[in-house]
Amino acid sequence: MTAPVQVSLVCAWYNRADYIRDTLDSLLAQEFDDFEIILVNDGSPDPRVRDILDSYSDPRLRVIHQANTGFTLAIRRAIEASTAPFLAIQGAGDISLPLRLRRQYEALRADPALALAGCRYRIENMVTGQGAQVVPHCPQQGDLRFRGLSHGELMYRREVYDKVGGYRPIFMVGQGADLWMRLLRTHGAVIVPEELYVQRHFSD
Repeated sequence: MTAPVQVSLVCAWYNRADYIRDTLDSLLAQEFDDFEIILVNDGSPDPRVRDILDSYSDPRLRVIHQANTGFTLAIRRAIEASTAPFLAIQGAGDISLPLRLRRQYEALRADPALALAGCRYRIENMVTGQGAQVVPHCPQQGDLRFRGLSHGELMYRREVYDKVGGYRPIFMVGQGADLWMRLLRTHGAVIVPEELYVQRHFSD
């Protein structure tokens, strides 16, 4: 029987075949050993997506191929298939820098009053080639605004995520902010003061 892991990295993927290896290789190179990756291929019409994903044999990675349902249902399926007490979201095509999981996990483990951990991150525009660092404002309990807080770079405490009902399928967009508002009714958040993630902006 496989021992339980501490962090489940979850990712919903659609096309962007050229960037699969960038993302997965960044996750598999984390300076943290206690994790699994659940990636849902959300009906990508590009056949290269399945081929590239299925070329990986690392036991930490589990790929689920399914018909297209859209991001919210796909990420929910990844989370439902995961096992760990902490959930790390990963954007398709983005890069997690080597210390991302360790730093966010340590921050959440250190304070049970926290349900959400973010970090500084870098935006790279894949069309224009421009980039900039983002330093999110740390939301406080009860906040309704999330200045600089994005999505792919976050880690959640699974117990609180489940208690509030997770991502709600009624949202096709804005599902992140909806979830954060519910998490922050009872818990706080932390922004790790390091650049730990690269968010890529694509033409799609």
